[in-house]
Amino acid sequence: MHRTMILLYGVFGYLGGVVGFIFLILLLNGWGLRNMVAIVGEGSMWPWLVNTGLLLLFGLVHSVMAHERFKVRLALSLALERSTYVLIAGLLLALLALMWQPLPGALWRLPPESVAAWGLNGISVLGWLVVFASTCMISHTDLFGLRQSWLQWRERQYTDLPFQVRGFYRLTRHPMMTGMLLAFWFTPEMTTGRLLFNSGMTLYILVGVYFEERSLVKALGQDYQQYCRQVPMLLPRMRGRNKPVE
Repeated sequence: MHRTMILLYGVFGYLGGVVGFIFLILLLNGWGLRNMVAIVGEGSMWPWLVNTGLLLLFGLVHSVMAHERFKVRLALSLALERSTYVLIAGLLLALLALMWQPLPGALWRLPPESVAAWGLNGISVLGWLVVFASTCMISHTDLFGLRQSWLQWRERQYTDLPFQVRGFYRLTRHPMMTGMLLAFWFTPEMTTGRLLFNSGMTLYILVGVYFEERSLVKALGQDYQQYCRQVPMLLPRMRGRNKPVE
């Protein structure tokens, strides 16, 4: 029964993470959740404070839960720890999407039928596809906690996945983050609210990648240092090719 509950919790955590991403995509595109693309008249500072608070809440909780010291103090099994991380991240994204407040002003709003709007939307969709594909190029189930729960249910020892460079990881070291940046910034409707969201999330991504790189160097040593010398962090090289990665 205990192992079955952990497995079900892993599935529940995974679904929570997926729901969070769905809410985020709905928010950014104004599908049902109009707050991100809506524009309101001049008002109080309250919407700015709410939105900034939501971004800080997501960034702080997400960062704290990813820290090794927090994982040790949490004292959960590997399966529970990863599933809890994914579940809370999904819930925070859903909360952000539901509570986000419209702000006054916009930088640009292109006609929906224009070629430029279609092109920007196409790049944004490509960004989300890069995010999903990148998770599969390492291990989608391990990243979102399903593998850990499954192995614990089967009473098998968890082993770390070997360091391998596949697909998009030959172009950038963090293609998931690259895909998110494409999805965030390429939009035909850059409202003030969207600009605030994009800026906050981009800052979080840059800070998060910096600390993740330090952890990876510590865990993988020279292999990852060599990888860093061969492949750029977020933006693929536009001229020439990356050095071959073994």
